[in-house]
Amino acid sequence: MGALHSRVNQRLGLRSDMVACVIRGHISGSGLLSVQTAGTEGAELIVFPETFLPGYPYFAITHDPTETAPFLARLRENAVRIPSRATEQPCKAARDAGCIVAMGVNELEGGTLYNSQLLIDETGKILGVRRKLVPTNHRVIATSILTDDILKALGNGGCVSKFRTGGGRSMIVDPRGKVLAEALPDEETILYAELDFDDIAKAKMVVDSCGHYSRPDVLSLQLDSRKKRPLQITREPD
Repeated sequence: MGALHSRVNQRLGLRSDMVACVIRGHISGSGLLSVQTAGTEGAELIVFPETFLPGYPYFAITHDPTETAPFLARLRENAVRIPSRATEQPCKAARDAGCIVAMGVNELEGGTLYNSQLLIDETGKILGVRRKLVPTNHRVIATSILTDDILKALGNGGCVSKFRTGGGRSMIVDPRGKVLAEALPDEETILYAELDFDDIAKAKMVVDSCGHYSRPDVLSLQLDSRKKRPLQITREPD
């Protein structure tokens, strides 16, 4: 299967209260079973909610900051390193189902937790990691890492869709803002919708701030996709 554009595909979101946990690098719960179920139903792209693994840090909302240290320690202990034993399972699930999987994770690298999205293709290969940029209260400030493979897999022109769950409710929305599928507030389910990626071009006829509205001769944005490290040593040439 090639890039997901110029044809109709099935896309789905999974409820944020599906149970999953990471214990010493092993993932358990209903999330990976949902990949198999969705693949059987003919889905081609499977989208999990934000920080699905090992779970959303609700304790940062419900507890006083002085009380969160034990929870933060447990979150760090169970956070996902990429790649690792913990990522082998969703990669296998994606390969077995023949689907692209976008899974929200609490990623651990270099002692820092990132609110990340793990992107896996239908062969089980990790395409890359998308780290959340926007700082919102208890969420971690991070940097995005995008590669050409990620952009090609997610659609024409590098259009990356982001699904947020509000109050535990998942939904699938088209480029014009129309809700294609929506879960009930207290319902655990899998949402399915037929997506026509040609709708992206139709929406750009109205507003296309990153396309033909762009004036690179006046203003341009440069993305450096190289992985950054906190310490970089530059030496004089021999």
